[in-house]
Amino acid sequence: MTVVPPGQLRTGAGVAYQVFTPFYRRWIAAEWRAPVASPRALSLPADIDPGQLPTRADLTSVSPSPRVVRGGENAALERLRRWAAERLEPYAELHDAIAADATSHASADLHFGCLSPLEGRDPPARSTRR
Repeated sequence: MTVVPPGQLRTGAGVAYQVFTPFYRRWIAAEWRAPVASPRALSLPADIDPGQLPTRADLTSVSPSPRVVRGGENAALERLRRWAAERLEPYAELHDAIAADATSHASADLHFGCLSPLEGRDPPARSTRR
């Protein structure tokens, strides 16, 4: 289930949004569906073997995600520097284009304190293009 039914959010011209910010504003303003109650119990069909629950070691000994990034300030600064050197210049034109994947992906680093929005040392290279 979705918060807003698929296809409900369209531009004034009746087409799908191509820019994230106007889409997001429309999504926030839309009437959302009521939450669905959590099920009290789950049951599998009789012909499906549920298998064994993984142990804590199974879940923590090997990274379950192929995209897990190194944590910490040094790794975060390196990612930010690399993004600034390679992708900062077109950011002004692409930051709202949903399909462009043009953002810095620094949200997790900011959330966990690996980067500060007021980073004082070693700022990333800045583009002179406006």
